[in-house]
Amino acid sequence: MTKPDDELAALKARVDELERAAKPPEPFKPMSDGEWRDMIHRGREAQMSRVPVSPEILRDMAAACPDHVVKDIVAHGTMQSPSQAGTSGQVTVVRGAPGTGWQREIPLGPQPGIRLVDAIAIADDVRQRKARGE
Repeated sequence: MTKPDDELAALKARVDELERAAKPPEPFKPMSDGEWRDMIHRGREAQMSRVPVSPEILRDMAAACPDHVVKDIVAHGTMQSPSQAGTSGQVTVVRGAPGTGWQREIPLGPQPGIRLVDAIAIADDVRQRKARGE
């Protein structure tokens, strides 16, 4: 074979290689809810494996907040709402000041300060017209 034939064969091989490498991307496929939960769970597990909690830290945390304190917070840490008052129907929490429930009447009109904005716009329009020679 001659030199041009060798170069042509090498170029054809290179083009074939590039065409194989240039595959179109996969079409978008939305995840199902289960796949999403699994992906998030795997990410959390990976994060926890990267940041281990040493036994010393756990011991210090347990000493700072004893079991009986945590149990008390769980048992009594929530505030009872009026809907949780039980079958007696007794209202346990009243919020707000007593009153008639009416507020003073506010008349409709332009916002405060809008006349100043209008005056600025008019003055600028006059200045621009003077600059243009109108």
